[in-house]
Amino acid sequence: MAGANSKKNKDKVAVRILIGCSVFIIALFVMYGYASRQLNLIDADTLCRNDTPLVDHTVILIDRTDPLQGHIADTIFREINEIKDALPKYAMLSIYEINAESAEFMAPEFCLCNPGDGDDANFLYQAPKMIQQRWEKQFGAPLSAALDSLKMVAVAETSPILEAIGVVGDLPKFREATNVRRIVIYSDMLQNMKWYSQYGAGKGLNPPALQLREIIPDLNGVDILVRYIERSRYSRVQGSEHKALWTEILMGLGAKSVEIQRVVG
Repeated sequence: MAGANSKKNKDKVAVRILIGCSVFIIALFVMYGYASRQLNLIDADTLCRNDTPLVDHTVILIDRTDPLQGHIADTIFREINEIKDALPKYAMLSIYEINAESAEFMAPEFCLCNPGDGDDANFLYQAPKMIQQRWEKQFGAPLSAALDSLKMVAVAETSPILEAIGVVGDLPKFREATNVRRIVIYSDMLQNMKWYSQYGAGKGLNPPALQLREIIPDLNGVDILVRYIERSRYSRVQGSEHKALWTEILMGLGAKSVEIQRVVG
């Protein structure tokens, strides 16, 4: 009798183990399926979610029409990395050059969403370490490469700053962002084009309204931060009046906010 009871107890234990193993295996399949679905929600080209609208897009404009001094360049690149690190998950970051061809041929040096670095990952099924490695490979490393390419010396005869703002402000991915739309500009802000120049006779004057509206239809809802680069040879043009002029221009185009801060290297 005792042997029969012992056998029954062993059978019960075996059944429990079998049930436990089955539940564990099913849970693994469920978690794997969930993780796979999550990965499929990410666009392979942009790293953005493809099942929800883009919420946050920050565009960085770097003026390459004059050489960037070493200490200024270091400050700019450090700040861009800080922007990257503070970027919300699935927010988009784009980097564009302002150069002589900005009005016609403007392609991003970098344009990706932040896929997340694994800080909020569930260790049971999301492998935070692997997510961190993917984040560095797919997001961090390409950004570093883009910044390295921008360290090369560049110079141009023209400075189409307004044209560059108009191009990025009209980007579909920028216009469709539902919450934050921000443009960060690293520049001396010395517009120099045939139709409007802030050198010589055009210094301190508002640009022609009609042509300005053709270039930048509106900046409604856009926050603009100007990181103002002072150049000693342009001290007669740059200064408080110049900054006030740019604030007036950008707010007149509908910008939500305009902040101008001097870059200190």
